[in-house]
Amino acid sequence: MIKVAYNNSKDHQPPSSKAVPGNGKFSGPVEVSFETSEASNIYYTLDGSRPTFESEKIKLSGIREDAETLKVDKTTTINWFAVDAAGNIEKNYNPLSKGNNFNSVTLTIK
Repeated sequence: MIKVAYNNSKDHQPPSSKAVPGNGKFSGPVEVSFETSEASNIYYTLDGSRPTFESEKIKLSGIREDAETLKVDKTTTINWFAVDAAGNIEKNYNPLSKGNNFNSVTLTIK
């Protein structure tokens, strides 16, 4: 446990993430998942607003299972950021300020 805590204290590398699928046009509903470079929490919005720590968070589907997916059935912009266990925030985004360097994809449903 001490070694894990020590390694965690030395982690200064922010995570990276991407939505799968990304931007695009689709003929019907789409299941969106998130791939991350390391174990991370994903905070997201679906209404075009800036994501914050108060935003919805991707949850695990179950013990030892992948994270839940988002079902998108109408044109939607997903804004999000990832935070790792050490508290590093993707792209050094600051959800408490006015910054806009969060991730964003738009899925257009025809």
